[in-house]
Amino acid sequence: MFRISPHESGLPAVAFEPGLVSHAKPFKCNIEPRSEKHRELILQSELEYPWLQSDSAELEAVGKKMGIDVWKIGKP
Repeated sequence: MFRISPHESGLPAVAFEPGLVSHAKPFKCNIEPRSEKHRELILQSELEYPWLQSDSAELEAVGKKMGIDVWKIGKP
């Protein structure tokens, strides 16, 4: 569906976030549809399955009740 290529500034340095489940740190890249047909398919799927509000507020409230700062989980 997408063509992912290096950013004009070159290849990013490889770096990862610490924690039990490690994630790559943010980096710059170019992401674009492979063709006009792929672009139309992506736009159609967004109409059919629109973005919804996440559950982050509810999860944060549960964490607060338990005395946990959910935004610090997995952070050093």
